[in-house]
Amino acid sequence: MDMPMDINTLYEAVARHARREPDSIAVRHEGAALSYAQLLRLANRAASGLARRGIGAGDLIAVQLPNSLP
Repeated sequence: MDMPMDINTLYEAVARHARREPDSIAVRHEGAALSYAQLLRLANRAASGLARRGIGAGDLIAVQLPNSLP
């Protein structure tokens, strides 16, 4: 699948899809599923938490997550 030229990040791609089809499934794992709207809310929540700690665009971070869905 080709990405539109105005999409530069994974976040932008997820946000665009969430606007178009918020209830479509973005992620499935072991019987659980997240919609694009839910995935976008989680991404925004994580970004807000990082921003509260002074982390912003261009900063590098390491992330370790469990192999499960919330």
